[in-house]
Amino acid sequence: MLLKDAIEEVNGLRYMVDRLEIQSGVARRLIHDMPYLNTGEEIRRELDAIDALVPLGAWPGMTTLLGRVKDIRGTIRRLETGEVLDDIELFEIKTFALLAGEIAVATHAAGIMVVKLPALDEVIELLDPDGSRLPRFYIHDNYSPVLARLRTRLKVLAGAPEEDTLAGQLFAEIVSEEDRIREQIGDQLRRYHQPLAASLIEVARLDILLAKARLSRETGGCCPVVSSDITRYEGLFYPPVREALRERGREFQPVDIAFGKATCLITGANMGGKTVLLKSLALAQALFQFGFHVPAAHAEIAPVNELLLSLVDEQDDTRGISSFASEMLRLDRIVREIKSGKEALVLMDEPARGTNPTEGIAIVNAIVDFLSCYQTRSLVTTHYSGIHVPCRKLRVKGLDDQGDRGTLSLNNLHERMDYSLVEEEREQAPREAVRVAEMLGVDGEMIEKIKLYIV
Repeated sequence: MLLKDAIEEVNGLRYMVDRLEIQSGVARRLIHDMPYLNTGEEIRRELDAIDALVPLGAWPGMTTLLGRVKDIRGTIRRLETGEVLDDIELFEIKTFALLAGEIAVATHAAGIMVVKLPALDEVIELLDPDGSRLPRFYIHDNYSPVLARLRTRLKVLAGAPEEDTLAGQLFAEIVSEEDRIREQIGDQLRRYHQPLAASLIEVARLDILLAKARLSRETGGCCPVVSSDITRYEGLFYPPVREALRERGREFQPVDIAFGKATCLITGANMGGKTVLLKSLALAQALFQFGFHVPAAHAEIAPVNELLLSLVDEQDDTRGISSFASEMLRLDRIVREIKSGKEALVLMDEPARGTNPTEGIAIVNAIVDFLSCYQTRSLVTTHYSGIHVPCRKLRVKGLDDQGDRGTLSLNNLHERMDYSLVEEEREQAPREAVRVAEMLGVDGEMIEKIKLYIV
């Protein structure tokens, strides 16, 4: 999986990627092709690289250098295949080689060893025959004594009676000699196409790593510990919702949670933050697997081969697919992937909520049973009571116990909720819907009728 694919599946991932302050055109294109990292060693190496850059802060000098780097992969490909480069393309290569040299000097001075830039001194010497070290290119007289003589003759000829005829002939000879020199330069440069390509990728990697480091500082993320067993978060938060709350003068309540290779059932009232919790877990796992710091105060995360999600899909209606049908297709994919032996993290938000309670309870029991049998890292939220399959159960604390009729409103609801998780032994799911309706001031007659039908 590539990052561009994960962005379409994981809520909040696009929000985080869009906040990366990437400077160079090549890095902006390459970021979306970042691969999903499957092993703890790969992830740890990427996280260590970010850690090395976090203390550097904004590093404005490097930001300026990276902002001048262009995506010249097409030019390098043309060089590799033997095409004759024009002056603009040769200028692009010279400019990049000069920039890469400056970046190498700056990283070395800062003690940064996370990227390895191949030396391009010979490329610069080839494209800079007068030793000016300026970001410009033209076919210099130093390339050819023949060219130098032809250009001198053309200058001397200016104003002579025979100017028109001889000048045209000399000009044609100059153009021919310049074309020969370009071809010769290309032949000599071709041996450096691999160092050029490698250097461009390393510069883009540095740009992306610095952007990841800045994102971590700005969002208050942490460098996760790579775990082999338990995944544990302290102060886990969901950046898009936290930012939206802060804009309204409110604060997001972070959550602590730990789980291993087992199924965990999470219950709680509506508005209890269960969906946001699953989105937070999905986002943190995805960021971790793509080598980012994660939105938490502390994190220990076990790598998985795949992140399997069945969350609310707002696109189902627009695709002409019922929410239940779409959910069953996602469930089928999850089952097939787990049976194939994939090490996965499964996150399911209120499965079977779109069918009748009798069948819904049966489906949830079957899901928990299946996930438990395969010892799958999984968290499943539900409103249903009667989940008899043995598994770990957590409950969102929910509304505080204080409050009279009419004391709750849409404006203070967030402040009255406790989103922390507690261990739960009961099979009965929390029944807070009527209490919420009462506290919101819903008509008393309707409340009493509702209570008559509660079994």
